[in-house]
Amino acid sequence: RAQQIFCSSPVRVNAAGQLQVVCFDKTGTLTDDRVHLVRAVSLTELSSFSCSPPGPPPSPPSPSSCSPSCPPQDTIFSSQLEHNLLACMSCCHDLTRTAEGLVGDPLDEEVFAKTGCQL
Repeated sequence: RAQQIFCSSPVRVNAAGQLQVVCFDKTGTLTDDRVHLVRAVSLTELSSFSCSPPGPPPSPPSPSSCSPSCPPQDTIFSSQLEHNLLACMSCCHDLTRTAEGLVGDPLDEEVFAKTGCQL
């Protein structure tokens, strides 16, 4: 109190006395529990792939039906993906449609959303 430091959980003060390092997360990179798919690269593109520093996560694509003529509508794709990779990303998941929308593993939700396909 003398130094104007307050703790919302006083029982944690004893545990804090044992710490050697404390990290503060102002950007949310340590505490953000969402998964963001930044880029998808096919094996044929891998040899020429270069990674740029990540920026903010892209906005979700507009919904569309998925078919070979339905190219990815988002910037996560480094170029026109092979049909097999797009098919894998849109079909290999454990998502379930409920009244609230798609429910499932957060990684599956993110990957499926980035394909621009609908379930």
